[in-house]
Amino acid sequence: MDGDCSSDALAVFASGGGNLESPGDTCHFDQPSDLVSVPDARLGPLADHGGPTLTVGLLQGSAAIDSLDAALCSATDQRGVSRPQDGDGNGIAVCDRGAFEADCSGPDRDGDGVADDCDNCPDTPNAGQEDSDGNGVGDACEPPPIFADDFESGDLTHWTKAMTGA
Repeated sequence: MDGDCSSDALAVFASGGGNLESPGDTCHFDQPSDLVSVPDARLGPLADHGGPTLTVGLLQGSAAIDSLDAALCSATDQRGVSRPQDGDGNGIAVCDRGAFEADCSGPDRDGDGVADDCDNCPDTPNAGQEDSDGNGVGDACEPPPIFADDFESGDLTHWTKAMTGA
């Protein structure tokens, strides 16, 4: 969960366990199997990864990969992929948290050494998985900036000052 449960003062959250909150601890998940205050959950964007609904993919190094207690593990993920898989490539299959079971030892269609399930840009080689804006989409797959000088805000005042030095 992208951590800001405090935005709705009337909301009450009860944890059944196995949650991951990043960043911070605003949901007050209190079960021993919950992971809270994870600095960077390494989650991909909500996208069609197969199955009947959109899911949030897990990027390489996500705290959600191979970290769920077997007692909380369902037989399949939301897409119908069997659980557990070896999501971190260490040879041991452990369930992932959430609706998406990563298989970081699976196919790698762009040949960059990062399996498609864990690649933030699976059709364009980007072995470093750079994601400078933290949106889960690799820099190699981001559209070019709106302005040639990387001013993406559209604030022409700053752009003009940068171009003219005024």
